[in-house]
Amino acid sequence: MFVLDIDCRHEADVELRDLLNGERLPETVVAKTGNGWHYYFRQPEDFEVRNWSLGPDSHLHTRGVGGYVGLPPSPHRSGVAYRWPRSPFEHEIAPAPDWMLDRLRNRTREKIAPHDTGDAGYLIPGGQRYDHMMRFAGRSGPAG
Repeated sequence: MFVLDIDCRHEADVELRDLLNGERLPETVVAKTGNGWHYYFRQPEDFEVRNWSLGPDSHLHTRGVGGYVGLPPSPHRSGVAYRWPRSPFEHEIAPAPDWMLDRLRNRTREKIAPHDTGDAGYLIPGGQRYDHMMRFAGRSGPAG
């Protein structure tokens, strides 16, 4: 299972609406977060969805293998508790739509450019901060 994390503070909901182009996400388990929504999807059989954005400049993120999400009724740092807008038992966890899986498959093929470790510190391309910081935090040895 993986989660599509839609953070409305960064207009990810607007980005998703543009990507959907009038279509709807499949009926699946959904949680309301402090700042947006979590849509739960089945892991595809041909690759593992990890903690990625849906593209270099995307504010839509996935939480999958190696990641975690809060579940209702956990408190969000905003002070609003996560909640189920409808019973999580009303729907099965759906497969992700093909357009989303295609974007995620492309993420698995991307090469991450080496970091510039000069006096300025790490240079991280725009829209990729979370992905890079999670990779950095997950290293078992000294950074570099």
